[in-house]
Amino acid sequence: MAEFKDSIPHTGGIITIRKRGQQYSLGYRHAGMHAASVVQLLAVDGRAAAVIPVGGLSLRDDPPPPQLRVLVPSDRHGMFGRQCPNCKSYFRTETATTELCPYCDHSALGLDFLTDYQREFVKTQYEAILRALLGENGDTAINLDAKIAEPSIADPWVYSEEKQQTHFKCASCGLQSDVLGEYVRCPQCGTRTAHAVIELKLKGLTDDFESDAKTIPTEDREQRQRRWRHYVPTCVAEFEALGRDLAVALARLPLTPARRTALLDLSFQNILTAARHLKEWYGFDILNGISEDDRAFLHRMFNRRHLFSHRGGKVDQEYLDRTRDSTVRLNEVVTVKSKEVRRLLALVHQVAANFLGAFDSIS
Repeated sequence: MAEFKDSIPHTGGIITIRKRGQQYSLGYRHAGMHAASVVQLLAVDGRAAAVIPVGGLSLRDDPPPPQLRVLVPSDRHGMFGRQCPNCKSYFRTETATTELCPYCDHSALGLDFLTDYQREFVKTQYEAILRALLGENGDTAINLDAKIAEPSIADPWVYSEEKQQTHFKCASCGLQSDVLGEYVRCPQCGTRTAHAVIELKLKGLTDDFESDAKTIPTEDREQRQRRWRHYVPTCVAEFEALGRDLAVALARLPLTPARRTALLDLSFQNILTAARHLKEWYGFDILNGISEDDRAFLHRMFNRRHLFSHRGGKVDQEYLDRTRDSTVRLNEVVTVKSKEVRRLLALVHQVAANFLGAFDSIS
C-alpha cells in the first residue's frame, strides 16, 4: 500500500486578469508536464458562492463586483482536496463538486467541501481582481509556477494537497478518489466499496493459499503449518472488517438508541450470534445456504482466531466452553489442515456475499 500524507502542490499555471474599462476577463494558461484541471467559481465578498462551468480558457462576461469569477486549480495529479464539513475528514477526488463524505456519509453542497486552503486561495484571488479593477487598463498576471518554485512564508497563492492511503475508481460512476482506509463510499454516487474490497481481499488470500499449497513441500510440515495458521486469523479479520463497516452503515439508519448501541457492539468474531441478531433485527440471513455442519465449522474457526492471535494457538477453557470442540484438549496447540483453510475461505466468501446481498436489498 502506498505511503500517505505525501505533499502534492497544486498544478500551478498563470492566471491573467485583463482589465478593459469597467470590464475584465480572466484567463488561465498551463504549460506544465503534470496533470491539470480547473474549477471556476462565483465568489461573493471573497467567498465561494457557486460553481460555474468553464467555457474555454478565456473567461469573459464576468458579473460586476461584489460577484466575481475565480479559478481554483487541481493538484498535480489532477485531483482536488476535499474536507467534510461534518467530520472534518480529508479526501481527494478528480472533481471539485462532490457532495458526499466517503467516511461519515454526510451530504452537503459541493462548495461546503472546500478546504481551508482553497477558501483562502479564493479570497486572495478575489481581492487581486478587485485591485486590478481599480487600476489602469492592462493585464495582471499571477504566475503560480514561480510562486510554487520559490514559495514565501504563508503565501495564500501556494498550497498543497495530500496523497491518502487508497486510490480507487468507483465501479458505478467511474469517479476516481483518494481516501484513508478501504471501506468507504464513492463521494459522487454513494456506492460502497465493500463489494470490491472484500472480493479483492478474499481472492488474494485464496490465491496465496493455493500457491503455498503447491510450492511448500509436503514434508516441510513446520512451514506449512505456519502458513495455514496465518490464514485462519487473517481470513476471519477480513470478514470482521466487512461486518464492522456494514454495521456502522446500518447504525446510521433510523434506530432506537438501544438498538444502535447493540448494533455497534455486535461482535462478528462470534459469527453464529451475529448472524442470529442480524436475522432478528433486519431479516438478514447471512448463513443462508450454509449447512449445520459448516456453521459449526465456522464457529470453531472464528473462535480459533483468538487462540492464534493471542495465545500462540494454545487451547484455553474459554475456547472449549464456547465451541464444545471435542477435537482438541485444554492446553493443546491447535494444528490446521490445508483442507480446513480451503473450506474456511470458501465459506467466508459465501457468508460475505449473503451479507452484502442482504444489505443492498435495503431500500
